[in-house]
Amino acid sequence: MSKEKRVYLVFLFIIVVVVIAALLIRRQATTNEDITPILETIKTSTREAVLFEDEAGFSFKYYNDLTVADITPDDDEHYSLLSVIDKDKKQLIQIKLIDTKYKKLNDWLKSWEIEASSTAKLSGATALGNIAASNYITEGQLFTAAIDQGVLYLIETMNQEPETRKLYELIIKSFKLDLPESRSPESGTIDTTIYEAEEVIE
Repeated sequence: MSKEKRVYLVFLFIIVVVVIAALLIRRQATTNEDITPILETIKTSTREAVLFEDEAGFSFKYYNDLTVADITPDDDEHYSLLSVIDKDKKQLIQIKLIDTKYKKLNDWLKSWEIEASSTAKLSGATALGNIAASNYITEGQLFTAAIDQGVLYLIETMNQEPETRKLYELIIKSFKLDLPESRSPESGTIDTTIYEAEEVIE
């Protein structure tokens, strides 16, 4: 076999190897593109709302890929203090039921603003179970508050990302009370939709 023919065969072999390698890489990339949407669909479909029931007499729904941590202090003021956290143990939402000396929400809010050195803007009205509640927003915080029979109900978040906001609204809309008769709010149906305050243009 001549030298030229050997060189030709080697060159041809290299071309064949390159073509086969290119086809394999392209096939693998196509397979990954086909699998990725399927994996995303599976991940999305497994996230669902589940019910959490607290011994203090209330319940709400949250997403099953999160955790509700009970951090209630051992004192005579707190009925419950819960933290909804993600897989990295980052707090997304805090839920608090605590005794209060205030009978009106506005009076409590004034005290809160002084303590927090912040001004809260009313952003809408909603309800926690059968208790009328108000939504407030500050520069870095969103919270819903209500007072009934000497108890302050407070749901708040420092994280206003879309997914956290979705969780926040789920908790409020699904929040239900199952208190003893002596502490049960008056019966009645209250709309639990979160209404945004209308912007006033002067």
